[in-house]
Amino acid sequence: MRNVIALLVLAGLAFIQPAMAQSYPTKPIRLIVPFPPGGSADATARPIAEKLSAALGQNIVVENRGGALTVLGAELAAKAAPDGYTLFLMPGAHVLSPRLVRNVPFHPVNDFTPIAMLAYVPFAIFTDPKQPFSTLQDMIAYAKANPGKLSIGITDAVGRLCIESLKSMAKIDVTLINYKGAPALATDVAGSQIHGGVITPPSILGFYKDRRLNVLAITGPKRLALMPNVPSVAEAAGLPDYSIQTWFALSGPSAMPRAVVDRLQREIQKIIVMPDIRERLGFQGMEPASDTSTATAAATIKSEMNRLGKLAEVAGIKPE
Repeated sequence: MRNVIALLVLAGLAFIQPAMAQSYPTKPIRLIVPFPPGGSADATARPIAEKLSAALGQNIVVENRGGALTVLGAELAAKAAPDGYTLFLMPGAHVLSPRLVRNVPFHPVNDFTPIAMLAYVPFAIFTDPKQPFSTLQDMIAYAKANPGKLSIGITDAVGRLCIESLKSMAKIDVTLINYKGAPALATDVAGSQIHGGVITPPSILGFYKDRRLNVLAITGPKRLALMPNVPSVAEAAGLPDYSIQTWFALSGPSAMPRAVVDRLQREIQKIIVMPDIRERLGFQGMEPASDTSTATAAATIKSEMNRLGKLAEVAGIKPE
């Protein structure tokens, strides 16, 4: 009798899952972005949300919740109902949360459902033109001559890792300053309130084109077509092993229905190859994901937690 009941339950689930996928969504969806408006997170989330909204036939409301190195937004997403009506733009910084913030109220892997990979993006190390250095080598020399006086702003965990790794490899002492978002950081650097900052290229593109900010280096493995004259950190500082970039994935709370995840992933797969989306992301210095699958998203999140965690350990990063 128990076996019969179990089979009936499984048969019911098999029927419900496709039906759920066909009816979903029946109301607006919110997409939590763990940064203030502006910057690469918004540059990724908003055009994709627009296309996804059209595909699903429901509004997708982008909700910016910056603060605590992405922890505030991630906590909201982790504690939401796993029904597909709260989604989370997961940045690479998310997997480093326990390494930087004490008592993080969620597990960065277990409390989330991977849906799809979206894009990859390096960081830019930048200053304003009035500083006494105009190259990364000069900035390193300044830091060595003035221990602890070089002030660098960051907005998330991977940005911090970029500088902590540079500190460790170049053997320099730098004062790090946390910012809630890219616009405030770029404005303070442009106004010479601090020496420099580390954020993704889209956040400072306007400042860079207007020559109000000087980009010293790109933290990824190669130069960007967007900024062809800017060297990588490996080139500029003679550190061949240096290469750090972030990524964005679409996710949600843990235990989301598989049918809903599959529906969302299929739509993202169509969206990410659209010429206008690829152009918009590429113009912002981002590389659209070539593989958007849920399996790749899950594997990337887990492997990056291990890889970036090891880099954080080597750099001596501890929770604050």
